[in-house]
Amino acid sequence: MRVLIVEDEALIALHLEMLVTEFGHHVCSSASSAASAITEAALHSPDVVLMDVRLANGGSGIEAAGEIYTRYGIRCIFLSANLDEGAREAVRPYEPIDYIGKPVLPVALQQALAKAEKACSLADPVSKESAFGSEGEATACPLARRLQVGPIRRC
Repeated sequence: MRVLIVEDEALIALHLEMLVTEFGHHVCSSASSAASAITEAALHSPDVVLMDVRLANGGSGIEAAGEIYTRYGIRCIFLSANLDEGAREAVRPYEPIDYIGKPVLPVALQQALAKAEKACSLADPVSKESAFGSEGEATACPLARRLQVGPIRRC
């Protein structure tokens, strides 16, 4: 699974990258601001985004997640030291895959990535080699997103 990491603290981002790779996934890119997160999502078509809720310099991971979800149909796993009910309500329209508290426990990240993988496989019943389902509808696989064919079902 292709993962975009959005985290403004470099050491945490490196730790997340190490864990994601250790769990058998590919980190396609990383970003430290909301604007760069949106750009990287467009360039790399990740399957899922690990999104810090509060980014440096007043940046909002929630706003970035909204843009990424609206434009590209990519869902997020949200990371935050303060996962209050207000933050959970704010991200609910973007169909979050999971929420992980900081500091990130490896087992929590592994479970969240497993949920993301399951969500993608349920939304994408055809093989990754095919960009079209049985009814000619584009699937949620990264190949279909990169080819920019038809409507995309969200995984």
